[in-house]
Amino acid sequence: MEMQKYIAMTDYVYGWHFEEPPVSKEDLAKIFPLSKDYCEELWKRYITNSDEIYCLPQLWGKEHWARKLSTLNYNFIDDFNNNVTTNFIEVVRKHFHCSNDDTVLFIGSKFNAIETTFDVFLRNWMNFLYDDEDPLLFNTSTGFAILFASSGDVYGGKRPNKER
Repeated sequence: MEMQKYIAMTDYVYGWHFEEPPVSKEDLAKIFPLSKDYCEELWKRYITNSDEIYCLPQLWGKEHWARKLSTLNYNFIDDFNNNVTTNFIEVVRKHFHCSNDDTVLFIGSKFNAIETTFDVFLRNWMNFLYDDEDPLLFNTSTGFAILFASSGDVYGGKRPNKER
């Protein structure tokens, strides 16, 4: 039996909001919540094989590649609270090496991830970061990652090829 990759947006139970600010129908059509099983497979492939770790904050204090991401000297909280989108987009574009149509994963936890394109994420970043618990934006083809700490601090860099 083949694993289900996507689930309907109406079945997505995590903190992603598309009402405020509104997301266009065109962008909504390019935002794909992933099934719990598929999320778990991606988590094991890109984040960690540990069965005891199910969210990124659990990695803090441990030796892990995500802990080695560089600070980007930017905090998104004020921009988020004031509806300012340009600073965030500029910082992420500068440090996240991919093109607009690259597929990216927005990983909230072991069982919570969304697949979309880089440009859709940038246009709707406030919707993705509405409820943040240290989510990670990850490009599987380049290995670049950006971590959005719940404090508002942003960290970025490339995941080592063999490390989990």
